[in-house]
Amino acid sequence: MYLSQFLGVALSCAALCGLLSFAAYASAPQALATLTVEISNESPQPLELLGTGLDLQGAPVSSFSIASGERRELHLEGQRAWFIYGSGPRKCRFVAQHSLKQRFTDSEHTSYLPVWSRQAESIGERTASCKARLSKTLKAPPYSYSVKFSMG
Repeated sequence: MYLSQFLGVALSCAALCGLLSFAAYASAPQALATLTVEISNESPQPLELLGTGLDLQGAPVSSFSIASGERRELHLEGQRAWFIYGSGPRKCRFVAQHSLKQRFTDSEHTSYLPVWSRQAESIGERTASCKARLSKTLKAPPYSYSVKFSMG
């Protein structure tokens, strides 16, 4: 008798835990944001990729060079990307990042506030013109966004 009651309570607890875990999983943002990055070369010299936090998947770094007056567009998944581009003593570091801040939670819904940031700074021996502009944002999941970087 006690064994069957014990098993009944244990199974009920397991089922409840499973439902709570599923509810927590279902309420969290699930899809990864897509980050579209456009890098424009507004300088008279070609720009070389000097560093990045991305997996280049075996592609040579030289394949990410950008000729004068040209631009390159990358479509990435994830919340953060950084690049260092340079031409001689002039270098720019570009960073794009996305995060979610939880606004409120009630019994049925959790609300998130997306925060997109971008940064462009000159880090070389000679000053470069480094710019970053947020160009598009999706204010609903998966909160994808686009950033335009330029170096001149």
